[in-house]
Amino acid sequence: MFKLTQSQATALEALRKWSLNETGGPPVFLLTGQAGTGKTSVIREFADWLRTSVTYPHYSNHGMQSPGGAVRTGDYKLLEYFENNTVQLFNLKHDIGEQTDLSNTEPEKVAVFRMPASSPWGNNI
Repeated sequence: MFKLTQSQATALEALRKWSLNETGGPPVFLLTGQAGTGKTSVIREFADWLRTSVTYPHYSNHGMQSPGGAVRTGDYKLLEYFENNTVQLFNLKHDIGEQTDLSNTEPEKVAVFRMPASSPWGNNI
């Protein structure tokens, strides 16, 4: 198993905080260092963390659809419709066709996935 050095671990933690908008800094993260200092290792660890730990908001307003958003993490996907304040929740591992809405049977998941207006994404998009 690969272990990051202390400076790599510090850079990875800074990158995580930046991605969660905890730093209040600019929307660009600069990772610098000489060749062989482990930048690629930090980015690989960050990519692994993103795949398993972070929700990914995506907003769409095309065609005849009303404004809404989607958040996906792990096996779950939440669709949120802003005009009527409704949601749909799907477990994509068991329902790839998104036929069974779980929002009423798994309200705790809905509460976790819904983006409050105060979140870094909230009303800013």
